[in-house]
Amino acid sequence: MDRLQHRHRTDQVVRHRQRHTTAAAIAAVAVVASAASAALVALVASAASAAVGVGGAITTTAGTAGATTTAFSMAAKSGKATAPARTVQLWRIRTGDDGAFDRVVFDERLGRSAYTVLYVAHPTADPSGLPLAVRGRAFLEVVLRSTTTAAAPGRPTALRTTLTTRLDEVVQVRKAGEFEAVVTYVIGLHERHPFRVVTLRQPYRLAVDVRH
Repeated sequence: MDRLQHRHRTDQVVRHRQRHTTAAAIAAVAVVASAASAALVALVASAASAAVGVGGAITTTAGTAGATTTAFSMAAKSGKATAPARTVQLWRIRTGDDGAFDRVVFDERLGRSAYTVLYVAHPTADPSGLPLAVRGRAFLEVVLRSTTTAAAPGRPTALRTTLTTRLDEVVQVRKAGEFEAVVTYVIGLHERHPFRVVTLRQPYRLAVDVRH
């Protein structure tokens, strides 16, 4: 009888240890799966945040190589050219509404311009410094250095001096001047809002986003 009781107790201990081991293994697998899931979600969110497509809306499919994005703020923003010794061709300007912000896209060839984007009190023409009529009550000046708007064989341009929109914030985009490889545009806005600059390659472009 004692042997039977001893064997019964031994079997209970073994079963208890097996249950404990199985529960621990299941918990460990759950932790690993949860961590992997969180990492995947973070990776997808990061990619979606950084990727900006050619159509003026955020996308995760194309045009994300070499992307840089500044934070939304009222402060001036600037960036370096991809190839300082080469003159970049600005060949097209587009506008769009993302839903959360308006976007002005400067399409470029042969590289990406060095840039400065900042709020100015009054638009002026470059290089004369004379007042420039631009629709809007607030004005962002976009300065692109080592840049030309001239067409070249096999590299046509589709630029307009003035682009008027019906967007929520962007009223008008107007060329302020071009002198000694410096191209200047002014973006007329309804009001001052935080903005950011997104630069991309494949193809090269610079986007100015203004929050609604």
